[in-house]
Order: sequence, then C-alpha cells, then structure tokens
Amino acid sequence: MVSWEVWDAARMTRDELSELVDSPNETLEVEYKSWLNLADDNEARADLARHIAALSNHGGGHIVFGFTDDLRFAGTNPHSKAIM
Repeated sequence: MVSWEVWDAARMTRDELSELVDSPNETLEVEYKSWLNLADDNEARADLARHIAALSNHGGGHIVFGFTDDLRFAGTNPHSKAIM
C-alpha cells in the first residue's frame, strides 16, 4: 500500500514546506527532482515511479520538484503546459 505521505502535500504545514525548499537536504524521507516532462517521457515516468516506490517502502516521505542534482533551484517548470 502506498503511503499518503508520499504525495499528500495537504498534510504538510507551510513551515515544513518552507524548510524543504529553503534548506534542501536529501534524506531517506526527502527526494529532490528536477522538473519532469511526464506527458511525453516514459523514462521520466518510470524514474518517478521508482522514487515513489522507494519512499513508500521506507514508510513515506516527500518528493520536491524544481531542484537540480546539486540541490539548486532549477527555475520555473518548462513543462507546465504539458501537464495542464
């Protein structure tokens, strides 16, 4: 069963979200990802599914989008129109 913590941002306070964004730090419970084109990229969907499964198997966590591999802000989402 998938943990709701993996994708239920409504359960996170503003302070918790601010901490994840202002002080990015990957842990077993927090994964940072760059923007993904989920509309047209099966490899990106599979990669995201693997991360969701890993977080779920660990007991839950959060995926934060919009960061590079070195945990810098990746700018605005270039794929935003693809998911609307």
